[in-house]
Amino acid sequence: MTEGLRTIVKQAIDRADPIGLLAIGCPDDEYDPEIDRMMEYATAYSDPQELGERIHQTFIEMFDERIAGLPEVYHHIAEEIIGGIVQAGTLPDRR
Repeated sequence: MTEGLRTIVKQAIDRADPIGLLAIGCPDDEYDPEIDRMMEYATAYSDPQELGERIHQTFIEMFDERIAGLPEVYHHIAEEIIGGIVQAGTLPDRR
């Protein structure tokens, strides 16, 4: 599931483009270091609020609080990740 999970996380992050890097033409692997750090969180947290906070914290650590922006953006990303994991059938729907 590691590659499938990575795809789910990458798609959610890339779609959201939380700090606008892809929108300004950065390479499509721009968020890979953040995605690598989030892989363990993606299955450890089944609550979108908790996962969103963890993802937000990752972006704060990798960039800074001002650049990372509002936590609400990351809650939507978390919902998409959890939904993708549930849809892939790897975890029970715990929402």
